[in-house]
Amino acid sequence: MEQKSWIIIDGFKIVGGDAVLAYINCTDNQFLNMDISGSFGNAIILYNNVHRNLIKGNRLYNNVQMNFNPRGKAQTAGTDWAGGLTIGGAGPNTNNVVEDNYIYWNHGEGVAIGPQDGNTGTIVRRNVIADNWSVNLYCDGCKSAIFDSNVVYTSTEAYNWANPNGYAAMRPAGIAVSNEDINNMGVDGLTITNNIVVGHGQAGFVLFGCEPGSCSGSNQQNGISNHYFKNIALLNNTFVANDSGIAFSPGANIFTDITVNNNIVDRHTNTSGATVQYKILPTSRSFSNNIYNGTATNTFYLSASAYSFNNFVSQIGESGSSFANPSLVNSSASGPRLWNDPSLPPITSIPSRENLIAPYLKR
Repeated sequence: MEQKSWIIIDGFKIVGGDAVLAYINCTDNQFLNMDISGSFGNAIILYNNVHRNLIKGNRLYNNVQMNFNPRGKAQTAGTDWAGGLTIGGAGPNTNNVVEDNYIYWNHGEGVAIGPQDGNTGTIVRRNVIADNWSVNLYCDGCKSAIFDSNVVYTSTEAYNWANPNGYAAMRPAGIAVSNEDINNMGVDGLTITNNIVVGHGQAGFVLFGCEPGSCSGSNQQNGISNHYFKNIALLNNTFVANDSGIAFSPGANIFTDITVNNNIVDRHTNTSGATVQYKILPTSRSFSNNIYNGTATNTFYLSASAYSFNNFVSQIGESGSSFANPSLVNSSASGPRLWNDPSLPPITSIPSRENLIAPYLKR
């Protein structure tokens, strides 16, 4: 729909096509309680000067067929792919809310906030986001955004999905932050808080700059420099059994006012990954009161140098943190598969968000 306001779309089941598009001055609309699957591209996309819209209570799965059968066929062809749910493009786009949705097994990013100009004030909260391609929850150039109380994970079946081309995107990052658009100068103001992030083949959280060759989908293939990452806070999150826990790789961009406080990184067992990594340190920072745990003990990285926990926190000025068991209810639990495939036993029920959270609470 175009230039519509105060419309409520509630309860539809949509299979195939290109699902729901709201663009050019769509404001104060609600997209509620829909079941959307099989879309060639996005399940839902809000695009071009969209404001104060609510996306709530939907089930979005097995979309972005342009990159499926086999999974990764768009990357093989060297073409772009869509996201399961996308808000962005030709802004400004302001104060949209994504809450209480199940977004899983889409063959592009699960939730993509951005890309392109002026995506400000988006709130993504209380969603279940699982088994998407490349990134489950992505801030691409967003500003003044909040990612709060989401359950973000990769199931065992998705982690082990056939990957003959060895694409890293097959095993997505949990929460990612970047800025792939040369016309959008950076990320300023992002709070990531109270999320549970489990089982990712890339990092549970990763921030990356688009240096030459590092952002194949970028509008600037030779890299983007002199952009900024600032006023970003990672607070009270729980990261469990990700191949890397927390990773900051901002490249040549301005990197300042970064807060990493009160997080848990548990069950880090991958000796090839990092419990925590800072390629460079932000010029202004607060690192404190985090709990780290796992068998891969010397996987704390500053630049390319590995440290033990004690040496690492000394090097970066982190205070009040510990290397200790955080005593979660069941940190060995894996997030369940929510999607059906002919090669696998059928799924008969979808667990509640509360049940998905329960193993990762502190005893």
